Amino acid sequence: MMVVTVVLLGLGLLIWSLSSPDGKVSRGDVPGCHKVCLSDHTKNIDKMVAQYEVTRDKMEFQDQVDQAIARYRECSDNCRVVYPVK
Repeated sequence: MMVVTVVLLGLGLLIWSLSSPDGKVSRGDVPGCHKVCLSDHTKNIDKMVAQYEVTRDKMEFQDQVDQAIARYRECSDNCRVVYPVK
């Protein structure tokens, strides 16, 4: 439960930094935005692996990985620049 809270807090901070005009990374800053998404995803996976080594609960680990992948995909999609249809 604590890991989920930490991950959600990290995701919230990431979204806030991406939407912040003062932040260094924003939508459309493709290399920087994707780099931030991948960095956060890697940190979250490392935390989940460390937790798995303690608990050895495969079902919970698989669920957490599925959620982490969904968050990474959402973050990556938010990096794209949306162009208007002509």
